[in-house]
Amino acid sequence: EAYEVRAPHVLAALELSKRGWRIDVGDKVGYVVTKGTSKIGERAKPYQLVEKNDIDYEYYVRNQIIPAAMRILEVFGVDEQTLLREPRKGLLAFGTD
Repeated sequence: EAYEVRAPHVLAALELSKRGWRIDVGDKVGYVVTKGTSKIGERAKPYQLVEKNDIDYEYYVRNQIIPAAMRILEVFGVDEQTLLREPRKGLLAFGTD
């Protein structure tokens, strides 16, 4: 607990430890970001303790999926605003107005 940085995985590990789970140095601790308005680290919870309804899916779409998709879609001339504004359609239909 002397760990200074409050990274999400560290906070998730501390939460598991408080609940009796044995966590050793070097263990990988999976977590998900839950809904809320506080900092990401404070919303990171061990995935084992989270209900599906509590996961912040919007966070994952905006911060994980869209940035990854944009690295590919930019090659085809699709910008982020178009991606978010357009109704759903097939991948090959983007940029063919």
